[in-house]
Amino acid sequence: MKTRLRSTLALAALVAASAATIPRPVYGYAPTRTKLRRAEIPVDGMTCAKCAANVQDALEHLEGVRRVHIDLGDGRVSVTFDPDMVTIDRIVATIRQVGYAPGTPRIVKAS
Repeated sequence: MKTRLRSTLALAALVAASAATIPRPVYGYAPTRTKLRRAEIPVDGMTCAKCAANVQDALEHLEGVRRVHIDLGDGRVSVTFDPDMVTIDRIVATIRQVGYAPGTPRIVKAS
């Protein structure tokens, strides 16, 4: 129960912090598909479905994140995001804030 409460409080703090630091879209701004990027990030410490759900939930709350896919078997997170709205550093920091150890991200163009 304490772990769940701690996770919930961490997520609430994360959402509040990200709201203050992520730039909001300008009126009429519509990201094009060509601007989207995909980051493949190895993550240590994700050992179960609940771990994966915690990471996915935290990342999906970041404005600018379009898609999150977690491969629990490989311990890898794939995040499709708009680099004009969220940085890869913010994505990595979010994974770290929920208690996992992200490795070096590999950035590729979204398909």
